[in-house]
Amino acid sequence: MPTIDADAHVIETENTWNYLEGLEAEFRPVLLSANRDGREFWLIDGNVYARSNVNKAIPVASREMLDVKERLRHLDELDLDVQILYPTIFLKQLTRKPEVELALCKSYNRWLADLCQRGEGRLKWVATLPLMSMDAALKEAQVAKEHGACGLFTRGLVNNKLFNDPYFYPLFEEASQLDLPICIHASAGSFEWMQLFEKEGGFAQFKVPVL
Repeated sequence: MPTIDADAHVIETENTWNYLEGLEAEFRPVLLSANRDGREFWLIDGNVYARSNVNKAIPVASREMLDVKERLRHLDELDLDVQILYPTIFLKQLTRKPEVELALCKSYNRWLADLCQRGEGRLKWVATLPLMSMDAALKEAQVAKEHGACGLFTRGLVNNKLFNDPYFYPLFEEASQLDLPICIHASAGSFEWMQLFEKEGGFAQFKVPVL
C-alpha cells in the first residue's frame, strides 16, 4: 500500500507568477526582503504578507520546487510514495479585487501543473479557485481537472461567506461532475477575521473557520 502525504505544501517563488498573461502582469506580486533578519515578504495588491515560515532544514530546491528531482529525492528520504501539494500564500485572503484573485489563481495553477507533470506520478496538486467570481471559478476548476489536479483548494471562510451559503452550490455541482474533492484547508478567507484575531494564535486564525 502506498504512503501518501495528503497535506504537503509548496512555497511560491517569483516563478509562480511567470504565467500571468497580458494585462494581468500588473497584478504580479513583488518579493520584498527585510535587511536586518533576511525575512521575505510578498507585496500583493497593496498588502504585505510574510512569504513563509517553513523548516529551513528542508532544501530550498525541494520546498520551492526549483528542482523537481530534488523534491522526489526528499520524498524518498521521508519514505513517501506520493505528496498532495497545497498552496502556502493562498492560506489568507490576498485581495478584495476579483480580477486580481483570478490572475493569481490562474498563474499558480499553471505553474504547479507544469511542475507536477515532471513528478513521475508522485506529485499531485489541488487547484486554487477565484471564488469571488463563480463563473471564472467553475471554468478554472475544469481547466485544473484537464491538467491533472486531484482536488480544489479553498479556505475555511471565503470572502466572509460560510460554506452553507447557496452561493457555493454551483461549485458543489461542478466538483461533483468533475469528480474532484473540495479540500478545505486550515485557513481564513476574510480580512476581517484575521484582523479580529490578529493577537491570537494560529488556532483562532486558521483552524476555527474550518471547524
